[in-house]
Amino acid sequence: MNQVNSSYSDNKERDQVEKWLETFTQALENGQSNDLRHCFSDNAHWRDLLAFTWSIVPFEGQDAICRGLIKSQSNTKASHFSLADNRTPPRKISRLGEDVIEGIFTFETALGRGEGVVRLLADEPSKAWIFLTTLFELRGFEENRAQDARREKLIHVILVVPTGLTSVN
Repeated sequence: MNQVNSSYSDNKERDQVEKWLETFTQALENGQSNDLRHCFSDNAHWRDLLAFTWSIVPFEGQDAICRGLIKSQSNTKASHFSLADNRTPPRKISRLGEDVIEGIFTFETALGRGEGVVRLLADEPSKAWIFLTTLFELRGFEENRAQDARREKLIHVILVVPTGLTSVN
């Protein structure tokens, strides 16, 4: 069962996730396996959905995660990892019986933009237990958000039918 600690008396969780993202970004850009290892717990899991590997690939353990990240980073050129705006803020939560600090982030690659989730160990917030990366937008094929909003409004107008209408006989 998932349990959320709803006390947001300070920004401790936000600071911890931001610090981890900064450390991770620097280690990834430096391409040093040892620096990346320090970002993940011994039993860490990384699932990539197209962002780094152009496939749906799971990695388990520090060594496999570091190898996968370093191997793909030369083409991916992932950077600008930061907390996602307008998303659930970092929070302390229990997932599968493990107390974690969960944060949603965004990043950029050479070919697009991505989003992800990191779950840091609550008792060792410098280590990620779960790391998810997803590619959600390709450069040059960005969604026109203003056009989508107008289309959604038009669809809403078209689908809203007054309830008193019946067919004409």
